[in-house]
Amino acid sequence: ENKNKPYKAVVTTVYDKTGDGSVDMFDVAELFKSRENELTELEGDGDFRSPECLALMDEADIVVTNPPFSLFREYVAVLMKHHKQFIIIGSLNAITYKDIFSLMQKNQMWLGYGFAKGDAYFTIPQENVREFANGVYDPETGLVHFRNCTWYTNLDIKKRHESLILVKRYTNDKYPKYDNYNSIEVGKLSEIPCDYTGIMGVPITFMEKYCAEQFVILGRRGDLEWAQNECTFFTPPSEEVHRKYNTMNKTSRVQNTYILAEKGIPQITYGRIFIRYTDEWIATHPDDFTASRNKHPEPPSKAQ
Repeated sequence: ENKNKPYKAVVTTVYDKTGDGSVDMFDVAELFKSRENELTELEGDGDFRSPECLALMDEADIVVTNPPFSLFREYVAVLMKHHKQFIIIGSLNAITYKDIFSLMQKNQMWLGYGFAKGDAYFTIPQENVREFANGVYDPETGLVHFRNCTWYTNLDIKKRHESLILVKRYTNDKYPKYDNYNSIEVGKLSEIPCDYTGIMGVPITFMEKYCAEQFVILGRRGDLEWAQNECTFFTPPSEEVHRKYNTMNKTSRVQNTYILAEKGIPQITYGRIFIRYTDEWIATHPDDFTASRNKHPEPPSKAQ
């Protein structure tokens, strides 16, 4: 009768309670029923922002959960404020949130495993079942299938130290330059040139393969405040040129990455992250970079 009430569950004992030869969550459930583990109703509504739940969080060594996607930014902010280690489920779209991207850029959190397929299955209460697209809800299992979920964490994992193996080499004709950023356009991760010392605009899926020993993340397109105040390689078009571009392409924004196509029409790219190789990576891979160092000078400073 209290199924909608929040509880604190303390599991200290796990064994084959059901006698089926395996140890799983069915055993955990039976151990709660037999009171061999503790299940205590909370006083409040279980909101993660409540003093009661914050106190429980402070007891935790590692937080592992599926926070509300609509409150993902706020939940991560709470984790950071309380200096928690965590493994949490979130939408892939969260990468594009300004505050989440900033934490990832500063190497304070990163993607865990599960990005490539993005598959996740959730159960939902039958009273909340609604119409889903074909293949999303399975009435036989009661599972809802989401394709845009992944893990976020600040625990050190092996893959964040695995560098991208790249074989493409830079040539002017293969890598066009943006009209408003001193950066080249790289449409696919596999096409990142292994010998380019300058700045590259890459798809946001780069965050899945990001290795801090190999690359520096400089920023992201779409952030006007960053582009205008902090980006040293951004050159905004004049008001007259911007009006002209906007007439040609209604999606044109001064801070978006675009390439001038035929007849000077601005071609807007998908979301891009700006990266370059670390100085350490360049120094330890002389065969790739020595011959090309002078081909890609550093962009001028804002003052210049």
